[in-house]
Amino acid sequence: MKLPLLLFDDGDISVFERVEDLERYVESPDVGGYIVFDASGSKFSFGVPVGKVGVRIIDVKGVKLIPAESSVEEVDLVNRIRKFLLRVGVDAADRNSLSEVLDLLIDRVGFTK
Repeated sequence: MKLPLLLFDDGDISVFERVEDLERYVESPDVGGYIVFDASGSKFSFGVPVGKVGVRIIDVKGVKLIPAESSVEEVDLVNRIRKFLLRVGVDAADRNSLSEVLDLLIDRVGFTK
């Protein structure tokens, strides 16, 4: 795993410096809406302990990040990050490598704790 971790949530991106920060941030009922990549393009998913779902109360459990068996091409991850940056007013068209767009992303949004 190569840090930082990128949490994609319906077009938004949160950046995490540590695995523990990501695991604390994510609530178990929400994991289905997230996509997570590390800085090399490896994809991750969440392990969620089994809990009971009540009529009105959803049992929120801690999650654990686990490697998925897939990854994304660097150019695809670069384009996803560029698209987000453009949406928040930052043109990253001149940034070609993953490390360059990650630096720009971190500079723009910082790390989520």
